[in-house]
Amino acid sequence: MAAEFATSAWRVRAVTSDDEWGTEKEEVYGGGVAVEEKVAEPETERLKKALVGSFYGTNRGLKATSETRAEIVELITQLEAKNPTPAPTDALTLLNGKWILA
Repeated sequence: MAAEFATSAWRVRAVTSDDEWGTEKEEVYGGGVAVEEKVAEPETERLKKALVGSFYGTNRGLKATSETRAEIVELITQLEAKNPTPAPTDALTLLNGKWILA
């Protein structure tokens, strides 16, 4: 079975002035094919997303099952291992600045 590829024309608008409502010039470019590239995300970002996802439905931990709690502890342990600061509690210079606790 042969795959069919459709080519479509892309419309690009170039604004010639800084005025948001000013005159616009429209150009048409054809024959292009858009291809989505998947970029590998860093391990720490994957772990952070998994950690935030594991909080869902736990009502701030009050309704978390023991399995969910174990998963959260494991993800936190893995994130701690990725920390570039060997002793973060001793690195007080990294904590300097204004903090807003909400």
